[in-house]
Amino acid sequence: MIKKSYMPTLVIIILSFIWGSTWIAIKFGLEDLPPFLFGGSRFIIATLLVWLMMKAWKVTFPKDWESWKIMLILGLAQAGDYVFVFWGEQYISGGLGAILFATMPFFVVILNYFMADEHAIEPVQIIGIVVSFIGVVLIFIKDMSLSDNSILGGLAIIAASICGAFISVYAKLHANNIHSITNTFTQMMVSAAVLCGMGLVSEDIGKFNLTMNGALSILYLGLFGSAIAFVLYMWVIKKVSVIEASVIPLTTPIAAVVLGWAMRGEEMGINVIAGGVLILAGVYLVNILKTQLMFRRKIAVTAEPAEVADVVNEAKI
Repeated sequence: MIKKSYMPTLVIIILSFIWGSTWIAIKFGLEDLPPFLFGGSRFIIATLLVWLMMKAWKVTFPKDWESWKIMLILGLAQAGDYVFVFWGEQYISGGLGAILFATMPFFVVILNYFMADEHAIEPVQIIGIVVSFIGVVLIFIKDMSLSDNSILGGLAIIAASICGAFISVYAKLHANNIHSITNTFTQMMVSAAVLCGMGLVSEDIGKFNLTMNGALSILYLGLFGSAIAFVLYMWVIKKVSVIEASVIPLTTPIAAVVLGWAMRGEEMGINVIAGGVLILAGVYLVNILKTQLMFRRKIAVTAEPAEVADVVNEAKI
């Protein structure tokens, strides 16, 4: 039986794999489906599935306006996130999309600085942000023309990562007392309404060609990528710090790149690989190394020198 203390880590690992695979599922669906109607269909399925979860577990909606306001704000941010994702991934590979979305932890740090009560940013975090920015520039170094759809697609994914960062920080600050399933249902419902509305206004319904690939993509994204994943994420964000949870984008590119290569034959140029390494290195500096340094600093303040050496040595085992 898994210890409760390990459950958040296990959930983060599961989410990393699920969200890594969703980048490839989106690419398959976009071969036959217009982006906004495709995304809206995903969230219609997800909304129905989460509603069934609510019924099965007898979860009720909150009765206070403040909770509804928080859930609606998160829902609009979620809709913005996926508007950018589904539009942007028309023009770039799934693996590259996951790599660019891995910039989210930097925006978490920046937004947390302005939105939370604590305003400290460690020097190592600033270095990490700079390293990752260099990585993003390196990815696009071959063609910096803003008229190129691949550049616009990449920028859309970065915009999506900003929306995702806002969701993480805002949910951590304000949604701890809202049931994870109720919160997820509202986000899915708002996302479905926004994406379907944009699709009906801007896309040709006749191009909604529901092939086997398209149907499987919608079902997979609705069930695993949305209903299950977001319930898990809304749960884990209550159990760990917002910085710890933001490590998920660090691992999703690995799954996305491997699956993209295996299932779609996606190739990565040396600039993309080098840029991706820099982005992930920056995430490491912003999250993991910063946490380790704070941990050691705390030990140094509260423990005797001999005790510090013992704890550090144990951490290396």
